[in-house]
Amino acid sequence: MVQEQNFKSEPQWNSNSGEPVLVVKDAIACAQKTLREAFPSSQEWALSALELSRFENDHWLYHVTFEEPGPKHPRPESLCFPVFLSGKVIKPRHH
Repeated sequence: MVQEQNFKSEPQWNSNSGEPVLVVKDAIACAQKTLREAFPSSQEWALSALELSRFENDHWLYHVTFEEPGPKHPRPESLCFPVFLSGKVIKPRHH
């Protein structure tokens, strides 16, 4: 869970000042590394969603979601990794 104190030492970003300090491809790579470390059998999981959202003032957070492959069923397993602009990744939560 992301809480205000998690952002105290994190970089800030003003959306009017250009690209965030952590670009999209790097946020995905950070989350993917954490996914592989936590679940070694996740090699086939695919990126299914990516969101950059403001938490407070100029603190932003990526939400990187991966989905497991498998038979088409209504709710495949997915994991969302919050990624700070520093590249720090928070433990995933199930969707």
